[in-house]
Amino acid sequence: MCLIKKLREKDEDAYKYLLDKYGNVFLYMSKKVLHNYEDSVDCVQEIYMRIYNYIDKSPTKENDWIPWIVKIAKTQMSDYNRKM
Repeated sequence: MCLIKKLREKDEDAYKYLLDKYGNVFLYMSKKVLHNYEDSVDCVQEIYMRIYNYIDKSPTKENDWIPWIVKIAKTQMSDYNRKM
């Protein structure tokens, strides 16, 4: 997948695309878990930082990649909720 390759190259446009494509989904998910808009926005930012930091360890196939980012999101939400 071209997007994964661009993300691994730290392409800024690829990360903007990722945010545009999944940002609202992650925000919705995190609001359901955290019950607070501001905390949810912070959590989504941390999700993207985690994706950025671990992108080199991500799967290369799109079918494997989407569950990988969802797992990162759920883990981050759990971690964020524990901190509160």
